[in-house]
Amino acid sequence: EFEIRGKRYGMVLNDPIDDDPPADERKVRLIDVVGPKMRFIYRYDFGDGWEHEVKIERVLEPSPELKTPVCLAGEFACPPEDCGGVPGYEDLIAVLAGQDCEEKDEMLTWIGGPFDPLAFDIDAANKRLARLKRGFVNR
Repeated sequence: EFEIRGKRYGMVLNDPIDDDPPADERKVRLIDVVGPKMRFIYRYDFGDGWEHEVKIERVLEPSPELKTPVCLAGEFACPPEDCGGVPGYEDLIAVLAGQDCEEKDEMLTWIGGPFDPLAFDIDAANKRLARLKRGFVNR
């Protein structure tokens, strides 16, 4: 979910025990609620508690040639799914940086092989963005 200027936007789940649901994300475009130099919060995986501060550096004019968003730059690898939030990720990095041991072998098997937390693959990021449905990008 996004929190922008104190208002939450996300999936509306029609949960009877949620007395403060977010505004329906399908009814708003990001460009309509943020602008250059703004900062807002993006929350991901409520079980692990990932919270990201996003800063809009600039807004570019749309290009008719582009059908999906494009990542222009980035830093660091995404943490593996369900790694336990920040504390679990810190533990994972410590184990992987340590001496070879059974726990390290188990972690490598769990994440599917070698992992470099400093790596960022812009081509892979853009391939994921290219798989988004056009309706998700332009309404």
